Amino acid sequence: MKNISGEGCNRLFTRETVRHRFYLDVDDLEKAARFYGSAFGLMVGRRFGAFGLEMLGSSASIYLLVKSPGTSASDTTSHRRSYQRHWTPEQAQAALNEVRVWVEQNGLRLNADKTHVGDCRQTGQGFEFLGYRFELGRRWVRRKSLLALRERIRQKTRRTRGDSLACIIADLNPTLRGWFHYFKHSQPWVHQLTDGFVRRRLRAILRKQDKRPGMGKCRDDHLRWPNTFFAAQGLFTLTTARVLASQSR
Repeated sequence: MKNISGEGCNRLFTRETVRHRFYLDVDDLEKAARFYGSAFGLMVGRRFGAFGLEMLGSSASIYLLVKSPGTSASDTTSHRRSYQRHWTPEQAQAALNEVRVWVEQNGLRLNADKTHVGDCRQTGQGFEFLGYRFELGRRWVRRKSLLALRERIRQKTRRTRGDSLACIIADLNPTLRGWFHYFKHSQPWVHQLTDGFVRRRLRAILRKQDKRPGMGKCRDDHLRWPNTFFAAQGLFTLTTARVLASQSR
């Protein structure tokens, strides 16, 4: 207990007299009041018009203040108010620990290399799932999936392969068509690069069949066997398939 004296006053203060005050920004006053009342057993006290109210039932003073989303959080920061649901790293780690316990209790084990806690909105903290990589709010084909496709294409387009172009294209198309149907939502440049890689491999085969060395990259090869040439031969192209899929929506 403290005895605080001053000019014109002589008051006694106990520790209980000093209370903490918490000001909580909310976007919906009534919804927030119901939440804190249900979660912590608090009751609505004084109201300050449509812009705030006091919550009773705690050792601290709690005030809910209406602040619009997107407004500046304070004068000392560039952060903007956001009321979207979010998780702290500690909450995410706790959830992961619960999952790990359940998995082990059922005789399984999480892959240590593929299991981690991170914020996929940040650079380098994304994750890979079912052939895609999710990071920075975007989704693209993971590098391993692209390399696997190229390896399958190489196996079907060896320069020493003695089959006709029609036979090679017939062998390629199911692989390209199946890959497109799974990864058709990837970025357009992925399809463009893959189409170019396929045609370059086919031009190299045609050069080999003409007993000419080279990898099918020169301008003369493009003029002799343009993209339309392979389209006329029935080659499935990812770029064309993407355009047709977009038009059918």
